[in-house]
Amino acid sequence: MTVVGFMGLGTMASAIIDGLKTAAPDIQRLGYDPYSDNAHVEHVSIDDLCRRSDCVVLGMKPKDITAALASLPDAHPPLISMAAGIPLNQYPIAVPVCRVMPNLAVRIHAGVSALCFNEASDSTFKAFACRLFEPLGLTVTVSDEDHMHTITALSGSGPAFFYRIIQAFANAGVQAGLSESVALDLVTQTALGSAKLVQNHEAVSMATLDAMVHAVCSPGGTTAAGIQTFDTETMAHQLQTVIQAAIDRSKALGAPS
Repeated sequence: MTVVGFMGLGTMASAIIDGLKTAAPDIQRLGYDPYSDNAHVEHVSIDDLCRRSDCVVLGMKPKDITAALASLPDAHPPLISMAAGIPLNQYPIAVPVCRVMPNLAVRIHAGVSALCFNEASDSTFKAFACRLFEPLGLTVTVSDEDHMHTITALSGSGPAFFYRIIQAFANAGVQAGLSESVALDLVTQTALGSAKLVQNHEAVSMATLDAMVHAVCSPGGTTAAGIQTFDTETMAHQLQTVIQAAIDRSKALGAPS
């Protein structure tokens, strides 16, 4: 039986644990966190976590990674770290280590998980890590670690940004007279359906998205009026600024203090 230990049982670790409970119930889940609880893991000590697990998932905040690594016994299994911004060279170089940036939708098997490995990682460990996250949604592997900053901003932090967009659309509906529940239902289903239509294309590109926009627009119609406002430089710049702020913060988290 595969055994995965979770050191730190915060929001993201709990999302993975909950997702694995239904997507991969054959995986035994152990946990250590003196400050949090999760009913879907067997709670053990750090020593037992490392002794019994095939790998240990580090689920603490980036600022706590150094202390967490220092608390591990000398002999410990490969590590999978979810700490945003912390580069692979800050982990033990002789131990297989995977950096992963998942997002909260792993809980419902609709997440995105990007993986990057250190030089000590062999093909067996890489395959193990991929198999762990593949049941939870889209899984991608990147060879250039610097790309993890951008991935963190786009898909790791991305759900919060989309929540704000949904909230803004729904607020516009409420201000125009709709009830909050109706506005939220309309916007949420529209966002879901639009994303599924994009996914249904075999090869999506920026040109594809432009064509999909124009397919909804009728000359002089309501969509065209809205798109003309949406496509202003100010709107595009604001969205790019949001992503860049998250990228910059990811880089800062991993910078030497």
